[in-house]
Amino acid sequence: MIKSRVLLCLILTIVAPILGLEVVGTGCYEEEGVTYAVLELDAAAEVGFSTELTERPSLGLVVYDCELEGAGRLTEAVGLAAGGGYEARGDDAVFFLYPAAGAGSYRVYLARDPWRAVLEILPGGDAGNGGTAVEVDEIDESEDTYPRPPDLSGWTRGPILLVDDDDGPNNGNRFGVDAQERYIGALETLGAPYELRVVSHHANGPSAVELAGYEVVVYFTAGDAYKVCLSAADRRNLRSYLDNGGRLLLISQNYLDQVRSSGSAGAGSLAEALGVARWTGDVCSTIALGEPYHEINAGLSLELFGSRYNVGCWGDGLELNDRGEPVFSNLGSGDYCGVAVEQPGYRSVFFSFAWVNTVVDEEAVAVLGRALEWLAR
Repeated sequence: MIKSRVLLCLILTIVAPILGLEVVGTGCYEEEGVTYAVLELDAAAEVGFSTELTERPSLGLVVYDCELEGAGRLTEAVGLAAGGGYEARGDDAVFFLYPAAGAGSYRVYLARDPWRAVLEILPGGDAGNGGTAVEVDEIDESEDTYPRPPDLSGWTRGPILLVDDDDGPNNGNRFGVDAQERYIGALETLGAPYELRVVSHHANGPSAVELAGYEVVVYFTAGDAYKVCLSAADRRNLRSYLDNGGRLLLISQNYLDQVRSSGSAGAGSLAEALGVARWTGDVCSTIALGEPYHEINAGLSLELFGSRYNVGCWGDGLELNDRGEPVFSNLGSGDYCGVAVEQPGYRSVFFSFAWVNTVVDEEAVAVLGRALEWLAR
């Protein structure tokens, strides 16, 4: 099944960094005990975190390759911040806050409607009564993009079963694209143990019995243009795995669309277990927005369609059922492309976009690692 929308997706691809990005407004406010510093933007951006912005300990929001005119300073304490300010640093715009007593955890993320970069400080413990400010030594001292990938070298749930069902050349399809290199590289960077299972062209994946032998399974597809993506047997086996207490990360931008171009999840289906109520095929978004915030996305919005892999941009749009918790949404259409499910008997994470296309490798590894960390709890 060859997709006719590939050319359109290529034309719409967004290239990072976005040139001419500007800060169009700034603000800092307190709401229900939480402090927010906001840089309003005229487009999507890459945001990060730094502690090397001022002489005194501070929490710094960085918007990379972004123009900002002038500088400003907060002269009064705002919530959990004891002053701060904003200024241009080279080609970047920064907003820094000095943590006040009672400040606790923090996060940096990109939001939309309108586009804005946000630094959020939450209370720590009993704020104002024994709460402590975020210490600099708890934060990455470099100016690398936050968050850092987790360290999974202490993994205790046995080897992860990595199922390569991308239908590439190593699967026996000389017309396909192999994606397993990036998955293997990410798992090795994270320090997570794994066993690789390659699914042959036109063959079914692991049986329910084989899947049951692993506490955590990462199952990925890719272009899937020349075979049925996740056969009926595969879907039944993965549903059985979840029903029997499995922990599954499924990354497949095409399986729902090949079930039907749009539709509703039936009772007992894999889609239902993954938190999907309805879907629309081939939404074709090149940005997976990490909003609302979830510990799996850690506030990151992933730019897709990197140059190393070309498995298309055929991601589906999801409407979630009462099991599903949103993790990523499609830029433009606003429906979801990432969902997590935590049920008494199982956990699952489903990405309906091509994770392998993520432009920034550190972000790709961080998201994969955080998904695995969440599944392993």
